[in-house]
Amino acid sequence: MLIEIPAPSGSILSISTEPEIIVGFGCYYHRHFDIWPDRESEANYSEAIDFIRHIIAGEILIATAYDRDGEWRGGSCFPKDGAPKLPLFRADGIGVKIEGWYAQPTIY
Repeated sequence: MLIEIPAPSGSILSISTEPEIIVGFGCYYHRHFDIWPDRESEANYSEAIDFIRHIIAGEILIATAYDRDGEWRGGSCFPKDGAPKLPLFRADGIGVKIEGWYAQPTIY
């Protein structure tokens, strides 16, 4: 199953359950929740639901890094009052797009 929900900011929240639980936001950022075969499914779904709630509440922002050619170079999520923690974002020639549920995408 794939669900795509447009955020007020214009970004897209995507939720996929096949073959594993994946929650994505924006063009490239996504997070896997069903990757540990020894864990119960309920724990994976609970973590995914909590993550979705944080995104929709506007508590999490997503940072996506691109090089000069527009190629994706990495992504990170972080609290809206924090900062992305990915050294790649500080490299020369790397642009960063910050987006959130309510936050209009901003490019640095």
